[in-house]
Amino acid sequence: MSLNERDARFVEQRRLLVRRWRVVGWALFAAIAAVVGFLFLRSPMLVSPWEVAGRIRTDSVPPTTLQIMSVMLPLTMLGCFVLLAIVVAFQFAAAANERRLLAIIDSLLARPGGG
Repeated sequence: MSLNERDARFVEQRRLLVRRWRVVGWALFAAIAAVVGFLFLRSPMLVSPWEVAGRIRTDSVPPTTLQIMSVMLPLTMLGCFVLLAIVVAFQFAAAANERRLLAIIDSLLARPGGG
């Protein structure tokens, strides 16, 4: 029961990705938390709807800021949808890799003496 060179390389790449993901994933979470925290401290109107609502209630938002926000909202929403589409595309790629890995495992199990 052995793999051809291409499949063995693929399985090794998967092992490396799995090992590295734990560090990369937590680093990404930490970076996101740091950016959100920084924005809460420096520019709360970018991340806190309560701050925006309070300033609108007290009429302390300059009209130019409201104009900029009204222009940026559609762009932000479109950006979120593009990001969501990218995440879905990455999931399709991940599913294709998993199908390939399962095919490799199935081919090994189907060989005589493979399981």
